[in-house]
Amino acid sequence: MSTYTDNRRRGWLMVAYGALSLMILQYLCYNAFSLFAIPITEDLGISRSALSLTTTIASIAGMVIAPIAGRMFSVRSVRKLMLMGLTVTSLSIALQYFAKSVMLLYVLAGLRDCGVEFCLMMPLAILMNRWFGEDRSFAFSIISVGTSLGGVLLSVPLSNLIATAGWRNAYLFCGLGAMAILLPLCFFIVKDWPEGQGPAAGISAEKGEGDAQKTDSKSFVAQLHKDRRFWMLAVGLMANSFCCVGLYHLSTFAQSLNFEGSFAAMMISVHSIGAVMSKLLMGKLFDKKGIRGGVALGSGGQIAAYGLMVLACLHPSKTLLVASILAYGLSFGSQSLYTSGIVSRIFDMDHYSIVAGELAVFVLLAGAFSNPVVSAIYDMTQSYTAAWVICLAMGFVAMVSLWSLGKKTKDR
Repeated sequence: MSTYTDNRRRGWLMVAYGALSLMILQYLCYNAFSLFAIPITEDLGISRSALSLTTTIASIAGMVIAPIAGRMFSVRSVRKLMLMGLTVTSLSIALQYFAKSVMLLYVLAGLRDCGVEFCLMMPLAILMNRWFGEDRSFAFSIISVGTSLGGVLLSVPLSNLIATAGWRNAYLFCGLGAMAILLPLCFFIVKDWPEGQGPAAGISAEKGEGDAQKTDSKSFVAQLHKDRRFWMLAVGLMANSFCCVGLYHLSTFAQSLNFEGSFAAMMISVHSIGAVMSKLLMGKLFDKKGIRGGVALGSGGQIAAYGLMVLACLHPSKTLLVASILAYGLSFGSQSLYTSGIVSRIFDMDHYSIVAGELAVFVLLAGAFSNPVVSAIYDMTQSYTAAWVICLAMGFVAMVSLWSLGKKTKDR
């Protein structure tokens, strides 16, 4: 069997592993929060606001560790760092079993997100950029579908587990179970470089479409911060991250317009369908049409979605609401695909992890304050109109910033 065939087979095995790891860990770390919130607050006697601080602390930890992780990935084994990250993340979940106060939950949330930076999105994107050529964005889009599958496949079993065994036992079982499943798979499936590439072969992986200089990481970061493209990308990704806040408010938005709870729940399903389609389609667009192809769907979909949401606030209509949520779902792939789809087409592939780590600070910062801002606006006005207008403006900022990068690269 040829080396090319072996590499492709191993590459697609890593795609399957990546989808599974996101389905399990991404869901447990973030999307399952609402299932644990009520049992934890009732058991520990704390407010929902006190518990929600765990997400803020986790975001701060992620902002601190992401640039460090990016630099480490550029000089150390991705596989070894992923194994470390998986261990830290899984144990951080399991150790919540021992939480007698919210303080331990805060500490574990910070440790968990430090581990996440080493085992999920960033290293998986690095591997896809190394193992796939023109199909790298599509390969990563398949991985990102795992985040949607987690909600579909795990929410009911996890709800039943919490109800029957309690939230502590659920965390212990899920954390240890995730480690038992993912650690062996990572050890046997993940490989740093395709055969015939990488430092051992004296050959670098496929280069990106930019012209970053091959220097050590410290001097490269200094050069990066002087690069106008980096700041345009940072502004665009930050605005896009802010726009992704709508996911947390889809159900309450529908109910604020006096639609029944069952219809509000159906909105989540509409979004999930659109999100899966978005990730697969956006990956293909980045590969075939370059930066502008992916941005057209991502930021264009956000602008359409929030424009329709504003109209729905002014003239409540189920048709407008369904159309807005579907458009929002179709744009949602931007959250996971923008960094990998754009960075690899602007900067030298050897420095992908460093650039991604630096940009993660801006993405996490926007994600940390977007939800409180939108929630505060709704609390003050009892309407989402002003919040969605701000998101609409952010969508235009993201579109202009990222679209302009397409003409500054040899965009496919």
